Amino acid sequence: MSQCLRRVLFTVLACVPLAATAAACGSGATEPDAVVMAQHHAYAAHDLDAFTACYADQVVVTDLTGQRPDVVGIAALRKLYGALFQRMPAQFHSEYLGKLVNGNVVVVSERLVGVPGGKSPTGIAMFQVREGKIDHVWFGPFR
Repeated sequence: MSQCLRRVLFTVLACVPLAATAAACGSGATEPDAVVMAQHHAYAAHDLDAFTACYADQVVVTDLTGQRPDVVGIAALRKLYGALFQRMPAQFHSEYLGKLVNGNVVVVSERLVGVPGGKSPTGIAMFQVREGKIDHVWFGPFR
């Protein structure tokens, strides 16, 4: 499949209505891909409640660069992303450039859009989903 066709297909798949995917985390959906897409859409909407509904109470977020300490627990996740959503402009979101699903692990390549200063860093994120909730996230470097 050509790179162009892959991007078009991914764009179409990523445009699933926000309400349908955001509801996935609260509706008992357990498919890892649906859970990750739901948190992705909630992130784009800066909807903290819908975003955190996709995460386990004892979630761990790990920065693989070692530059930031782990974020542990839903309260810490809410504090971190609540501040981010308040600080960033409304157009701030991420675009998935590619995605791999292997069992309960979803790996995405993404670009941050709407970052102040006009930068659009790219990086990877790996999500582990158990019982319909993201319980661990690993972020690689964003450049």
